[in-house]
Amino acid sequence: MAQEATATPASPLHPVAIVTVWRHGHAAPASEDFERALSAKGRQQAAMLGNAEEDFFDDVECVICSAAPRAQQTAVIAMFPPGFGWSRSIPVWFSGFGRQFYSFADDAHHAAFIALSEVVNSTSYAAHKAADKNGLLAKLREELLATMFNVPHIDRAGRIDIFNHAVVGNALAEALFPQHAKAIEAIDLNPCDGIRLTATTCQHIPLMT
Repeated sequence: MAQEATATPASPLHPVAIVTVWRHGHAAPASEDFERALSAKGRQQAAMLGNAEEDFFDDVECVICSAAPRAQQTAVIAMFPPGFGWSRSIPVWFSGFGRQFYSFADDAHHAAFIALSEVVNSTSYAAHKAADKNGLLAKLREELLATMFNVPHIDRAGRIDIFNHAVVGNALAEALFPQHAKAIEAIDLNPCDGIRLTATTCQHIPLMT
């Protein structure tokens, strides 16, 4: 007798979780996009983010970060500014098994995503969605959500911060909170901007520079 299929939950999150998706700071050019590191301006932006969000970062229970150096550098500078020390206790530091919080894990899908980004030539999520005729972003949202299921104890975390990239960050926000799709689509993430989300709210947090 065939086993009955079970529906996948819409989100692995705790029902009252507060999730903030941050874009990395300004990054220097490199031969490979993945290898780009923060520029001096990006490090300054990350430090400003840490100062602006110090009280909120104190209560973060889970940090999830893209495997890309610029995202991890932003997280470290923002959450552990010079002189603060390493006294903050964060149960989970998770880089997504490599590229899943950077782009697609599949090389063909990743190449298609880069090609789409080059055509759009914008960090606007709405512009990417408008140009995406092959459902690429829907695939990306599915992959990001599947990756979130693998984060240890994610369903128990009340406050989660995710350090990511402009379009991918918006896609992850929509994967977790599809009820806010229109609001998320309208948010353009500049360096060190954030999207703070709950089941009922969607707030753009710009870094004033």
